[in-house]
Amino acid sequence: MLQSADNMVAYQAQLDRVRRAGVEAGKESAAGPLSPTGPRTDMMETARKEIDNTVRLKELLESTPEPMLDTAPTPEEETIMRLGPICLRNSPIRSIR
Repeated sequence: MLQSADNMVAYQAQLDRVRRAGVEAGKESAAGPLSPTGPRTDMMETARKEIDNTVRLKELLESTPEPMLDTAPTPEEETIMRLGPICLRNSPIRSIR
């Protein structure tokens, strides 16, 4: 989960740098579309790290029948830090209550 937070902060920082520079985030650097540098490449690398991290987290959460997440028992008790029951409705992930 900490890696996800790092990736989110890194992606936002990259996006902010691109916007301050006046470059469109979806455009490649002036070095060309195949350049290994540039704002789009940096952002895509961070996005790839987050995809890989999400896959690892999913595998970890599904690797045991033991509860691993503290979830809200009702949608009304859901917060940004505590998923509600709807999020896990069709998931093999067990929650701590």
